[in-house]
Amino acid sequence: MKKANSAEIWRFHQNSGYGAWSEWVDGDCSVTCGVGEQTQSRTCNNPEPANGGAECTLEDGTAGRTEERIVPWPCDRGPCPIDGGWSEWVNGDCSVTCGVGEQTQSRTCNNPEPANGGAECTLEDGTTGRTEERTVPWPCDQGPCPIDGGWSEWVDGDCSVTCGVGEQTQSRACNNPEPANGGAECTLEDGTAGRTEERTVPWPCDQGPCPIDGGWSDWVDGDCSVTCGVGEQTQSRTCNNPEPANGGAECTLEDGTTGRTEERIVPWPCNQGPCPIDGGWSEWVDGGCSVTCGVGEQTQSRACNNPEPANGGAECTLEDGTTGRTEERIVPWPCDQGPCPVR
Repeated sequence: MKKANSAEIWRFHQNSGYGAWSEWVDGDCSVTCGVGEQTQSRTCNNPEPANGGAECTLEDGTAGRTEERIVPWPCDRGPCPIDGGWSEWVNGDCSVTCGVGEQTQSRTCNNPEPANGGAECTLEDGTTGRTEERTVPWPCDQGPCPIDGGWSEWVDGDCSVTCGVGEQTQSRACNNPEPANGGAECTLEDGTAGRTEERTVPWPCDQGPCPIDGGWSDWVDGDCSVTCGVGEQTQSRTCNNPEPANGGAECTLEDGTTGRTEERIVPWPCNQGPCPIDGGWSEWVDGGCSVTCGVGEQTQSRACNNPEPANGGAECTLEDGTTGRTEERIVPWPCDQGPCPVR
């Protein structure tokens, strides 16, 4: 079967009365000057629908006889006319350089400047123009004639340090008199001109001694808590390395406060050696009788060994008040050795 070509299809649609769009026609721009939006329109008349033929298809898919759109490119109607506006009045030169004279003012038609056929500014006499000048009804006072500046006395400034000895600065101001009315500034020591000057003087400034914060000495062992045996060991230190001076801070204690001395108990014991043991007497022990037969004197002895003196402890006290390690005595009762043999 032979396919229909596009011309045959068009003729078929035409004969059937289907409508078709005309070309897009540019409409009015949205502005009369400057850049605006451009519209276009077209009509369903190429051909117009007839004999029940369909209307043209709009871009949104519906059907209709006319269609309008805003194109994605702007329309430029050329720059808009800009009417001129006056600048502020600007003072001109006074008729004299000092004293009182006449003052002129001028202004320019540049706020904005006329452009693109816009009107010029209206002058005070009703005409138009681009510039205007006038003499104002008040005088211009140029003030007194120029006064050259003169230096004040040198004034001491801050010392370079807050304590100890530092450098002393001095400054002076160009205010005796102050330059006025275009008068010259004062001449600095280097030959240039200025309003203030500072220098370092050749003598020092003494702010007094600087504060010295205290520092701890080394810990020094103190007395043991006992004179013999094992006890607690203390240590102390002093805030003298260096000692606080001239308002400096005291040393920081281990509890965070400050002070001049600190003492602590160290975690190891002190051993003072064995304690002295004073001697004590044993019981009295009977000794020999003064005779081998018959009745005689009985002796007793005792030893200082209960306990024995040690580590520098005292000996036992004898009955006569002295001290010693042994003692002997005659007891007040006799010893009877039995009758002696008869010869």
